[in-house]
Amino acid sequence: MVIPLPRRLTAMINVEQVTRDPSLSEDPDRFNPDRFLPLFDKSIKCDMPPFDPIAHTFGFRRRICSRMNYADKMLFLTMASMLTTFDMKPPGDDAGWDILPEVRFSSHMIREALPLKFSRAHSSVHASGLMQ
Repeated sequence: MVIPLPRRLTAMINVEQVTRDPSLSEDPDRFNPDRFLPLFDKSIKCDMPPFDPIAHTFGFRRRICSRMNYADKMLFLTMASMLTTFDMKPPGDDAGWDILPEVRFSSHMIREALPLKFSRAHSSVHASGLMQ
């Protein structure tokens, strides 16, 4: 079905609602990175076809981000560098148990995660030298 749209119309797609669709993934609100494994390993059998988050992250069709590959690679390199350089973990209580922080989001038009509290330490003496 084709719906005619007026010229210069600004259309905003609710990506959050699309990614939370239960018909695309089982229990979409639960943090489960394993749901994306069938995208990378075709030998893994799954009941539902895997949902590819890249398909919605950088826009759609003709309006897709031209720097999508650059952004994806920079995000990978940044995260790999941080995980290699630092030991990051949630803060602990007096008994030494980890206190898992509550994940909260802003309530603006563009939803973003609010900062989490965590402790950070250099993963090695060499990593400590990189930061000086």
